[in-house]
Amino acid sequence: MKPAHSQTSRSKTWMLRVPPSALSMVVVALLSACADTTPDSYSLARHGQPCRFCDLRYKDFVVSDLGGVDLAGAYLYGADFSWSVLAQGKLKSATLDWARFEWADLDNADLSKATLQDSTFYKASLKHANLRMADFSRASLRSADLSDVDGVTANFQKANLIDAWMNNGLFRDTDLRDANLSGASLREANFQGARLNRADMRGSDVHGTIFAEAVLKDANFASTALSHTNFRGADLRNVKFTGAYLDAVNFQGADLRKADFNGAITRNAIFLGANICDAILPDGSIGPCLDGEHPAAEMPAGPGPHKEPPL
Repeated sequence: MKPAHSQTSRSKTWMLRVPPSALSMVVVALLSACADTTPDSYSLARHGQPCRFCDLRYKDFVVSDLGGVDLAGAYLYGADFSWSVLAQGKLKSATLDWARFEWADLDNADLSKATLQDSTFYKASLKHANLRMADFSRASLRSADLSDVDGVTANFQKANLIDAWMNNGLFRDTDLRDANLSGASLREANFQGARLNRADMRGSDVHGTIFAEAVLKDANFASTALSHTNFRGADLRNVKFTGAYLDAVNFQGADLRKADFNGAITRNAIFLGANICDAILPDGSIGPCLDGEHPAAEMPAGPGPHKEPPL
């Protein structure tokens, strides 16, 4: 019987004869086998597993159940979440530019500090969502439901919000410059201190809406029914109220210089301390300047006492 040390020596000799390239191939194969058993980022996210800071650009999540998923900080540029459920999802600080959310459910989702530039949310539901400091620049939210959202300091510059539902939403200090809110429902929403320069507000429902101290210079409310709307201290220079119906609207202390009320109907509106210098009043006359600071507190009600509000 040969001694054990001779067998060991033969094994060592065989290993030394194996080419280094073959050993490298074996190592690579073993590593690949191990890697194949670990789910990739897309698989994790697709199955609703946490995938924070993952790179998921252009991934397809159409018709996925991702309720409560944690994708905070993830890179989701161009991802498609159409018809998917992301209710209570965690998308804080995620990059979602050019992403698609048509008909998606994002109720109670956290989108704070997320970037969603040029994204699409047609008919999506974002009720009670956290949108604080989110960037929706140029996003399309047409017919989306943003009721009761927290959109404080969010950015909606040039966003399409036509026919959107924003009732009871909190939009203090939000940037809505050049946004299109025509036909949108903004009942009881709070836009205090928001910037709505050049916003298209035609046909919007602003019953009980707060625009106190907001900047709405050059905005358009033509042929719109405004009821119990609060514009106290707001910047309304050059705003168009032509043909509008103004019932119990508060313009106290507002800057209405060169605003256009031609053909508008006012009922119980408050203009105390408002600046109507060079404004076109409902009867077509020009508002007095009175040193350019503190003009009259009353305004003609407009043509015809029986004119119905616009539909």
